[in-house]
Amino acid sequence: WMDSFGVVYSVDGNGEILAQDDFGCIYSGAVDIINASFNAYQVTLEVSNCPGANSTYSGLGVLADDATTNDSFVVQLDNGQWIFTDSLAKL
Repeated sequence: WMDSFGVVYSVDGNGEILAQDDFGCIYSGAVDIINASFNAYQVTLEVSNCPGANSTYSGLGVLADDATTNDSFVVQLDNGQWIFTDSLAKL
């Protein structure tokens, strides 16, 4: 999955997330199914090695259709201070 900033996220079969951007920020966390019938997911993302953004963010994600079925993942996460909203494209 690639976000709108070009960061590539890997998600394994257990829903574990891992990514690192060009600035050295590290992203790790998990995606858990809330309701597969509605493509709804709980997302938790820990940001580290990223001054000013280090924190645990949590929120919701949904699989959506762009060019093909389930080829984008729209997320909205927050940490109580900052909100992160993005659409990730399936690679």
